[in-house]
Amino acid sequence: MLFLNWYAGNLEAKELRSAVAHLEKSTDELIDQININYENALLVSEIGQAVNNKADIDGVLKSVVHSLQKRFDFDRGLYRK
Repeated sequence: MLFLNWYAGNLEAKELRSAVAHLEKSTDELIDQININYENALLVSEIGQAVNNKADIDGVLKSVVHSLQKRFDFDRGLYRK
């Protein structure tokens, strides 16, 4: 009887560890998605401000490219007039 209680407790602990690991993974994925959404919202806000505050197209494009460089990991781009 003692062995059965120990075995059942062991199985329950294993299931609980698995459930906690799954919750941890889900939480990490949600936090990553929240960070992505936040960065996208900041980018849209910066682009909106650039369009609203600049009078010429070159100024708008420079501001947009600067915002893109700041928010995304790239160091080159192509712009054609």
